[in-house]
Amino acid sequence: MTTTLPLFARLRAKPPVYYLKEWVYGGVDGVVTTFAIAAGVVGTSLSPTIVLILGVANLIGDGFSMAAGCYSATKTDNDNYDRLYEVEEAHIEKYPEGEHEEIRQIYAAKGFKGDDLEMVVKTITSDRKL
Repeated sequence: MTTTLPLFARLRAKPPVYYLKEWVYGGVDGVVTTFAIAAGVVGTSLSPTIVLILGVANLIGDGFSMAAGCYSATKTDNDNYDRLYEVEEAHIEKYPEGEHEEIRQIYAAKGFKGDDLEMVVKTITSDRKL
């Protein structure tokens, strides 16, 4: 039995979703704005209960704001990727030689030359999925 099959399966799998960035942004934003709200209302001689309620309300509002912003930004990234993918698909259909040359230039910049470069270009362009 070979150990390359799990590797190929892993390479074909979608990357896992991580939310660390969102937790960091949300945490920093929540701490800073909640402190600002609490500091601002402490000077107004409001009761501690009211200050606490305002702080919690701010945390909830910030949480929703960060979630909506993150969702919108991620959706925009995904939509842009899909749009660019469609543009490349159209280019492959309409201008196959131009796309072959683009691949040639990409791999030449990576150090491929001569017959090796042409073999890479031929291999990649022989299968539309590649």
